[in-house]
Amino acid sequence: EVDGKETKDGKSKIGHSCYFAHGNITEAKFFDPFTHVYMFDIGFPPRLFHKLAEMFNKSQSEYLICYHGPKLMVNDYGFNIELIIQTPTSMHGSAEGHTGYIYRRNKDVKHSKAKSCKTKTFGVPCDPLFGNAWETCRAGLDAVCKHSSEEVKKHMGKTKKRLTRSASRKNSLAEQKSAD
Repeated sequence: EVDGKETKDGKSKIGHSCYFAHGNITEAKFFDPFTHVYMFDIGFPPRLFHKLAEMFNKSQSEYLICYHGPKLMVNDYGFNIELIIQTPTSMHGSAEGHTGYIYRRNKDVKHSKAKSCKTKTFGVPCDPLFGNAWETCRAGLDAVCKHSSEEVKKHMGKTKKRLTRSASRKNSLAEQKSAD
C-alpha cells in the first residue's frame, strides 16, 4: 500500500511525480516529458544504446543517469551529453559494484525542432507512450497511490515457473502417451 502523508494545510509531504511502469521503451520515440532519464543499463546491447541515444537526442530531457562512461556514451553511441559527475556504487545484498555517471545535455549541440516531439499533454511535449502516466501524476497523489496499489496487486506473486529441460521432456512424453 502506498501512503501519502499530508501537512496541516493539506499539502503532500512527498512529491507524486514518480511513476513506475513495466514496458518496452523502444515503443516510444522521445523521452518527453521527463527531465531525468535513469537507466540501469548493465548488459544493454549496443543496438539498444543507439536507439536510446536517438530518443534522448530528440527529446528535451536535460539529464541522463547511467552506468557507462563518456567514451562509450558519447563516442560510440552518440548521446549528446557531457559528464557532470561520476561516483562508485554498490548493489545492496551483493558484492557487485559499478560506477554511476550523471550527464547533462550538451548545450553546444543544436537540438533539431523538426525532429522533436509534437504531441502535447497538459501543454508540454509528451510521447504518447507516457501520456497516461503523465495524466495520472498530474491528477495528484491520490491518483498515483491508487494506480500504484492496483499495479502491485495485479503483478505481485504472478511469476511463471520455469520448467527444466527434463520436466519439459516429461510433460511432452505424458502428452504423447495421452494422445496415443
